[in-house]
Amino acid sequence: MQKKLSKHHWSKLLIVTAFILVTIALLFGLKQNQDIRQRAYNPGHPDAKTSLSFTRTAGSLPFDRPFTVNLSATTGTNSLAGVEVHFHFNPTYLQLTTVTIGNLFPGVTSFTSGPNIATNGDVSFIILANTGQPALTTGNLAQLTFTPLSKVANTPITFINDLTKASAKDLPGIDVIKSLTNLNIDLIQPTDYCTPNATKSCKNSTTPKICTNNRWINQTACTTGTQCKNGICTDPIPGDIAEPYCTVDIFDYSVFLSSFGLSTGQSNYNDKADLVDDGLIDIFDYGIFLSNFGRTCPN
Repeated sequence: MQKKLSKHHWSKLLIVTAFILVTIALLFGLKQNQDIRQRAYNPGHPDAKTSLSFTRTAGSLPFDRPFTVNLSATTGTNSLAGVEVHFHFNPTYLQLTTVTIGNLFPGVTSFTSGPNIATNGDVSFIILANTGQPALTTGNLAQLTFTPLSKVANTPITFINDLTKASAKDLPGIDVIKSLTNLNIDLIQPTDYCTPNATKSCKNSTTPKICTNNRWINQTACTTGTQCKNGICTDPIPGDIAEPYCTVDIFDYSVFLSSFGLSTGQSNYNDKADLVDDGLIDIFDYGIFLSNFGRTCPN
């Protein structure tokens, strides 16, 4: 006579069965994941003709200015039906401010999915072609605008190879990416960098300079018959310190006398009358003034 299984035996049987099913599911999932990874980046496949690359104008970039990077595609002989892009940048040095869709796919003006920008610098998006309009050309998938956060040499923008993939119209199930080209960014301090509101004396340059938008720019050059003194354009005749300029006359004499005997920091001190440029207006400055009294600018 057949013996019935007890509740205890049924419980054991159910546990063993569940364990076997979970193990099978995990193995199947792992195999699927492996297959996806193999499909996602298999540059050796004979039908893989599409190349993706990050490109920008060669050379270093100023660390205080936004810049753009093009994500370009060359499809080769593939009739590209869609792409899924995953890449990474270092958020310590860069901030991705905008991602704009490119012109590779005819008539496509928006992303199918994304762009998704994670706080760790991972970015992803999907673009699918319109029906009957695959991409068979070279063009931009997207344009990326970054804002630098710090000076740094060689901070990379890199594809995540295992996740980036492309499909072609007549090659179902095959990832057609042949190559992925990353980009290194050098962020430097340019030679004309300056701090806001800084000024540069024109004693050491032909024209005064002022800091505008963190760059030195030339101000209006000194006009003919004038020269740069103490950071401002003044007349080249020593002692011509008051209007009308280009003649050393009684008007200059009056201004000179009002500052005579004064030194830097004192009230009414006029550095234009300090002809020796030693911080004190005294008899030595007066001697220079007298020797030039009556002179006029050359025509």
